[in-house]
Amino acid sequence: MQKRGQVTVFIIIGLILLILAGVFIMMRQQAAEEEPPEIVPEQLFPIKSFVDSCVRSASRDALDILGLQGGYIQVPESIRYDPLSYLPLTSDSTATAMKIPYWYYRGRNVIPSVDDMNLAIARYVEGNIGACLEGLAQFSDQYEINRTGNITAKASIGDKAVQVKVKAPMTVRILGEEGGTDHLGDPASPFRWIIDPLDGTTNFIHGKPNYGTIIALQENDKTILGVMILHEDKETYTAIRGEGCFLNGKRCSLRKTAGMHDAVLACNIAHRAHTTPDGLRVVPIPLCASIENYGNAIEEFAVVLKGWNDGVFFNGPKLWDVAAGCLMVEEAGGRSKTALKDPDDPRSGVLCAATTNEIFEEVEEFVFKTLITSP
Repeated sequence: MQKRGQVTVFIIIGLILLILAGVFIMMRQQAAEEEPPEIVPEQLFPIKSFVDSCVRSASRDALDILGLQGGYIQVPESIRYDPLSYLPLTSDSTATAMKIPYWYYRGRNVIPSVDDMNLAIARYVEGNIGACLEGLAQFSDQYEINRTGNITAKASIGDKAVQVKVKAPMTVRILGEEGGTDHLGDPASPFRWIIDPLDGTTNFIHGKPNYGTIIALQENDKTILGVMILHEDKETYTAIRGEGCFLNGKRCSLRKTAGMHDAVLACNIAHRAHTTPDGLRVVPIPLCASIENYGNAIEEFAVVLKGWNDGVFFNGPKLWDVAAGCLMVEEAGGRSKTALKDPDDPRSGVLCAATTNEIFEEVEEFVFKTLITSP
């Protein structure tokens, strides 16, 4: 009689677990869909859509298993190897087969906590989404995609939905931004868009916040519009020729530089270095108060536009790195000069100087007479 009562209890528990499975399966329909949409450039919509589909697929699979197995994705060994502690879902009696653990068995409460279920979902997604993301290879003719870090996930079971957030660091570069787009648009048009979707790639890969996007518009090879965005700092710099330069809508102005002895300048130090016969890395710099390097052109221009630094100079960056910033320095009251190292190739490196009025001629002379002849 006592055994029959115990069996009855187990059957009731089994029915409760099946109902729970149904609740989880219903909840999964909203998994990974409650987060407000992130603003993504239109050109990257295909990549974002594919990644989102991978997140949804892995999340829903996790919730299906969690629901069917009474809150477990990986059933504990103490239950898995004890046939009397679970209700099998299939005729397969192996340890890896799907099963519903009894939440209360032999005096033990094995109901998984919400935290345990959140962790189980996250670990399942981390372990299974990678295979789906391999499908990004189908975009290789349009994008250069590089995974730059480990996949991490965080799940949160709420009253009405299960939210799954996945961090899968990667860099995505649209092929043709730095080559291959000459056939686009009207070749007779006087206008040319110059875009760097990710300025500060190395910073981004290393998890640093100082990276951004640069957009410039040229008419007959003269920059007439510029936009620079530091995404993490929520800073947007804008300039239209003849109308000034603005940071988040507030007009920018440059500092008054007392002279080169007072000047703080930024430049691309590492990329200009050359190696001596003794194995030393040498970089020519002008005589000034200090030289800085931020790893991205936007921030190097930004500190000038904020009135903190006095200018920038470059040897080797591309036109998309400097076109917008140089316009902004001019519109903020300074001066600039840019020249392609190969006049016939707009994608060749540039020589560039952009500073306050007081030191421009000295920096210009250094860049276009000294740097141009350095190794």
